[in-house]
Amino acid sequence: MAVNAIIKSMKQFGFSEGASTVYVHILQHGPLSLDDLQTVVQMPLETLIPLLGELVSRRLIVEDFGSYYALNPRKAFKAISDDIFWATTAAVNDNLNRVPKERREEVHRARMICQDLQALASMLYTYKSPIAVGRIKIAQNPDQMAAFLGEAIDKAVDEILCVSTSPRQPQLSIIWGSLRPKIEAGVRYQRIVDLDEIVDHGFKIVQRDVKEIGIDLFIVEREKIDRKFYVIDDQYVVMFNPDRFQAYNYTLTGQVISNKLIVDKYRQAFVALLAQAIPAAFVLQLMTDERTRLLRAAARVLQPVEVEWVECVIDFGTYCRFSKLSPARLAETIQRALDARLVTRVISMSKFEKILPAYSWSVPEIRAASDRARTGSTEDEHSS
Repeated sequence: MAVNAIIKSMKQFGFSEGASTVYVHILQHGPLSLDDLQTVVQMPLETLIPLLGELVSRRLIVEDFGSYYALNPRKAFKAISDDIFWATTAAVNDNLNRVPKERREEVHRARMICQDLQALASMLYTYKSPIAVGRIKIAQNPDQMAAFLGEAIDKAVDEILCVSTSPRQPQLSIIWGSLRPKIEAGVRYQRIVDLDEIVDHGFKIVQRDVKEIGIDLFIVEREKIDRKFYVIDDQYVVMFNPDRFQAYNYTLTGQVISNKLIVDKYRQAFVALLAQAIPAAFVLQLMTDERTRLLRAAARVLQPVEVEWVECVIDFGTYCRFSKLSPARLAETIQRALDARLVTRVISMSKFEKILPAYSWSVPEIRAASDRARTGSTEDEHSS
């Protein structure tokens, strides 16, 4: 009964019947090799391979050394639901009322189907993880990297340490679907990033992460980050491969290693970098002042609805979704905001154009302000 209900719900969600059928078999009996799948579903390879590609691209399954694993369906379908919501609106919480009215019913329906699929698919899921097989896992593409990272985070009991730079994982929802429950369960999450990530994520998202969710977030100069990794307890280190063509950059591929000596080495690297890092809570104080300055400047040269767009860019960075301006009006507003130095245009390594707030400080200036604040605090303590 659950099998038919899953296939029916997936078809309502836009999956083909063939992809839905293949998914159910992997969910129940995975991991399965290509030969085993072909035998079970009775499909020619030229039909089966595109269906597997469809499921991989939607992050329901992952391929590892020729075998196909189902990802935890509660996490996978929640990620699909989140992607649908965040594609329509900018908000710190997933409140349906923030979705534009013309899209609200569509988004609500999709989220209800995802909830049904979370429950139904979990009834058949075998909880077999690719990272449980072997001590080293090599991720050759971003989908594998996101899946392996999420699976490793799922194993966390006490703490998760992270050092990161751009580019961030495009499959953020599947990783966040692993991180958020762990943080809520009391697992400590410490993260060191460059300033670009803070600006990219936006003031309100960073504020939520630090003050509401409880992430211990820090920043350092990009050139101080000589490796990008996650450490999960004393079990795993997830390492991103360095970009051979650009210094201080990393690809969205890498390795998951279960080796205590290597884990300890990366933990020590984290501790050493943490000693040089600036708390994001201090950066948020500076961002609050800059937010006020930029919005006052915007009010002098832009119309009220255009000021709202600038506010969206400040608060949500690359996640800003603004439906109150037509594409033509938005293009005009962007140009006027660029001319007034309210925003800046950034071309990412993937050639994706980003419009971000034109903050007036750099990391060295932030560090100098942080040092002054710390010195002043120390002097106050001595004088008292």
